[in-house]
Amino acid sequence: MSPARWLLVALAALLLAGCATAPPVTPAPGWPSEAAARRAATMGDIRTWTIRGRLGVHTGREGFSAAIVWRQDGDRFDIRLFDQLGRQVAWLRGDGGQVSLTNHRGKTFRAQSAEQLMRAQLGWALPIRSLLYWVKGLPDPKLPAWREEYDDGGRLVRLEQGGWSVRIPRYLSPDERAFPALIKLRRKDFSAKLLIKHWE
Repeated sequence: MSPARWLLVALAALLLAGCATAPPVTPAPGWPSEAAARRAATMGDIRTWTIRGRLGVHTGREGFSAAIVWRQDGDRFDIRLFDQLGRQVAWLRGDGGQVSLTNHRGKTFRAQSAEQLMRAQLGWALPIRSLLYWVKGLPDPKLPAWREEYDDGGRLVRLEQGGWSVRIPRYLSPDERAFPALIKLRRKDFSAKLLIKHWE
């Protein structure tokens, strides 16, 4: 056997030996883990809640801030925004069909899409259908996620989905059923912060 031929055979043997003894591949840090799957199953069962907190919105050079009360009952949502004096400035409600928005003057508008209605009446819009999952610290199962990152406890901390960049830097507690305490959303020149102070 020529030296070159012998070298090729030796290299092939080394490669085969390396494949046989290589350690198993483990998920990179931040990937969905067993803890993340367990938490998703737990939080996915929660379909009724009330959250209270504050919403801050920035679009271009303009900003908006309000207290928020969001009541969810299955597919039905009831979201109310209040100014610093406690006056209701917007009331968004709907279900699997029609959505309505009542402004600060008491006038009600209706549409098929919450986003379309908010954009027309408020000048900005939140992805309500996806946000009802994000407020539980879960990706929207109806949309592909381009990026998911989790902490050691299996809690979602970063998500790229539906054209939105989602950050969840804090949770209300380390409990497996805890809601996020702060959610940051960004899309092009629009950003929003949802600070959740209490949920039940």
